[in-house]
Amino acid sequence: MSSYKSNLFIGLGNQYGTSSSAIYKYDGIDWTQTLSSEFYNVESISASTARTSLVAGFRGGEIWELPFVNSLPTSWRKIYTLDSDKIHAITDDSTGNYLFLCGDSKASIYIKSTDSFKSVTKFDKTITGLNKTWSKYATYADSYRDWE
Repeated sequence: MSSYKSNLFIGLGNQYGTSSSAIYKYDGIDWTQTLSSEFYNVESISASTARTSLVAGFRGGEIWELPFVNSLPTSWRKIYTLDSDKIHAITDDSTGNYLFLCGDSKASIYIKSTDSFKSVTKFDKTITGLNKTWSKYATYADSYRDWE
């Protein structure tokens, strides 16, 4: 479930035992089905300021988005394949410059400035093009910067 541009979106999976899924939109008055798919489940759904869209991850690793133009939804399209069976999280950073995708076997990052996806296959500060800063506070904070 996610909200974006004054609409509530809900992803449903395995509808009526048919191994299909759908995403519905509630605009405050009516429920409208915005996407019907053959995927078994909608694993994650999130608003993205980095892509100016609603982003959904499906079981099997496909990532789709519903772009918005002038606050109005256009049509769903596939934007990436994460190569994971399950999608655990889709989230933006606080600046809206990155979109993080996390699956059961892979993590990727969309970088707005280069309009590209990069895979993180090993979580190590020595990865070329990945500068990771760790700051210790009462809680913790990770930040990623200077993507190449």
